[in-house]
Amino acid sequence: MVSGRGFTGLDHHVWHLIYRWARRSHPNKSRGWVATRYFAKFHKSRQDRWVFGERDSGAYLTKFAWTKIVRHVPVHGGASPDDPALAEYWTERRRKKKAPPVDEHTARLLRSQGGRCPACGEFLLHAEQEPRSPREWEQ
Repeated sequence: MVSGRGFTGLDHHVWHLIYRWARRSHPNKSRGWVATRYFAKFHKSRQDRWVFGERDSGAYLTKFAWTKIVRHVPVHGGASPDDPALAEYWTERRRKKKAPPVDEHTARLLRSQGGRCPACGEFLLHAEQEPRSPREWEQ
C-alpha cells in the first residue's frame, strides 16, 4: 500500500467522524449550514476548502495527507557498519541523512553553549566543528 493512499483514507475516515459529530451537534440545521460552519479553506497555501477548523481563532485540524513522505534508502546487500572496508560508504550515508529540525529552545541553548556539551565539551548534534550560524544546526 502506498502511504499517500493510506493518509487519504485516514483523512476520509476522520472527515466522516467530524461531519457526523457536527450533524448530531446541530440536528435542526441543514447539511450546507454545517459544512459552512465547520469546514472552510483555513490553510491559505492549499486549495482545500474541506478543512475542519474554527473561524474566530483560525485554528484548524491538519490532514494526514499533508504529511511529507520521505522515502528511505535501503542498505546495500550485507553492508555492515563494523566493516572497515565500507567506512566511506557509511560516512556518505550519514552525511546525506538530514538532521532532525531543532526547536527554538534547543537552538537557543546551542547558541548560548557555543554548540558544546557543558559536561564533556564535545560538539553536540554530531558536528565536527562549531557552526557559523544557528541555521547550520538544522542542516
